[in-house]
Amino acid sequence: MMKRSAAFTKSEEEAELKRRDRLERNRISAQKSRKRKRETVLKMQRTAVALTRANRALLEANEQMERMLAEVMRKVSRLGCVIICFIIFVS
Repeated sequence: MMKRSAAFTKSEEEAELKRRDRLERNRISAQKSRKRKRETVLKMQRTAVALTRANRALLEANEQMERMLAEVMRKVSRLGCVIICFIIFVS
């Protein structure tokens, strides 16, 4: 019967090296994945800020146009009253 030594056999050493290599590759892959995720989150945050600013500007422009429309409608209404009065006066 063969005695088992305290040291690894050659196949055990190879298996351990493969395991360590796999763990190292996995660690590097996980680091890259976390970095990509951080970059994606930062990009999405910058996009959200830009879209919020653009939305705010559009809302302000819309409010301004609504005020302008209301003013035009008041003027048209007054002009209509003037035309009707003129027609009545001329008739």
